[in-house]
Amino acid sequence: TIERSLKWIIILLLAEFILGILLTNVINFQPNNHSTLQTTVLAFHIIIAIALIVGSIAHAITARSTRILGLKPIKGLFFIVAAFIAGGISTDNGNSWAVLIMALCFGAAITNYGLSYIKVKAAIK
Repeated sequence: TIERSLKWIIILLLAEFILGILLTNVINFQPNNHSTLQTTVLAFHIIIAIALIVGSIAHAITARSTRILGLKPIKGLFFIVAAFIAGGISTDNGNSWAVLIMALCFGAAITNYGLSYIKVKAAIK
């Protein structure tokens, strides 16, 4: 259902948030100096990001048939893909602007999906 897919997207976004904070603030990510811990956390970060992209595509396709959410699923997918691209750039060269763009896109995605969840819950009642 749409409600369940939104819950999973939000849960995965929160996991991404925790991993992102861990990478940037606790591990202090260095693009050219990979430790085992950094590489492991980064791998989980990437795997969850790919799961988010796949889940967002599935959600956009499913939600389209109900027309409750309008363009919100497409906007959410856009923000997640933009965050993924910015994350790839920041991983490659440590660009601080890319990290900022990734964080802003994450914020936009979690807000978008959170508001979508509220709208779906209200429509179900």
